[in-house]
Amino acid sequence: MHTQLPQINAKQLKNKTVLLRLDLNLVCREGQVIDQTRWDVVVPTVRMIMSAQPKKVLILSHFGRPSGNDPTYSTRILLPTIQKAFPDAVHSAQDGFDVDATLVLLENVRFDQREYSNDITLSRGLLKNIDCLVYDAFSVGHRSHASVTGVVAHAPEVQFGDHFIQEKKNIDLGMNGQTPTVAIVGGAKVSTKLSLIESLLDSADKVIVGGGIANTFLAAKGIYMGSSLIESDSITIASAMLKRMGNKIILPIDGVTEHEQQVTFAKDTLKDSDKIVDVGPSSIEIFLQWIQTANTIIWNGPLGFFEKKPFDKGSLIIAQAIAKADAYTIVGGGDSVSLINELSLMNDFSYVSTSGGAFLEYVAHGSLKVLDTWSLHHETH
Repeated sequence: MHTQLPQINAKQLKNKTVLLRLDLNLVCREGQVIDQTRWDVVVPTVRMIMSAQPKKVLILSHFGRPSGNDPTYSTRILLPTIQKAFPDAVHSAQDGFDVDATLVLLENVRFDQREYSNDITLSRGLLKNIDCLVYDAFSVGHRSHASVTGVVAHAPEVQFGDHFIQEKKNIDLGMNGQTPTVAIVGGAKVSTKLSLIESLLDSADKVIVGGGIANTFLAAKGIYMGSSLIESDSITIASAMLKRMGNKIILPIDGVTEHEQQVTFAKDTLKDSDKIVDVGPSSIEIFLQWIQTANTIIWNGPLGFFEKKPFDKGSLIIAQAIAKADAYTIVGGGDSVSLINELSLMNDFSYVSTSGGAFLEYVAHGSLKVLDTWSLHHETH
């Protein structure tokens, strides 16, 4: 646990030069922004800083995964979106100090390869002439990069933006909420969710496992899964989890193959060519019963090959059930969020996290690298 994070203090920012680290990795197509959610959630932070009458605000962000200086990944593409809310904002490919404007969008920090190695010279360069760092990029808080942990370690002063504070607060509420707590973990790969499942087994009352992840757990129980997606390297770990916490893990008892055949795992033997791509109706019924008992529900990852109908059925039914549940409901993970967005259920969840990998990291470990760095360098001062 961390002590209370320092929030934006407008009085301290007046006439100061502020470095504002955001995640403006917006969804673009052919040079046009098509989803500006990540910008929308931090606009209040920018407004709060600007209302303090700072001398200058330099917005720092990554954008995509460019290899070197690639103009198709220039943050200049994002400027029109920012200017809708702040018409006076300008772009600078240089350090921003020579620009006669208060709000300056810096170039993509990932153009500099020192970003990935958390190079101290880049962090210090970014902080040159900076009075205060405002960090409001929860979604990259799990990365040891120069513009994340590097600037937090070396900034003269650090304040955290409102979106970061809200993200942390709401995930904490989910993890320490009213019991019983039911977690639902889906998705394709066990390896990306092992630490998450481990953590949830310690904190939740039941962990429902679906999607491709469930196939590996079922294989660990000795059930032949045909040509279903399985991670052989993770079977031993899944088996150990089942031995240690099998009473908490709820696995599917039936599934649907890619040929839309329903299979019951206890009695039907899958053919070599059979591939399970969704949970079956009996499994859905069991999952719904557990969801109805919960006071806190944490959901991450779809329960089947939801991109292709009708194999989205399990995920859709579960999403709608969680949305209607009389419980504190928190959802994270890109696929789950896009699914509830499609269903227009965004407002029916207590909290929707847009932080992807950082959400998983925080739930699994109760912290992020950026928070650990802040604690180490600033918390005790």
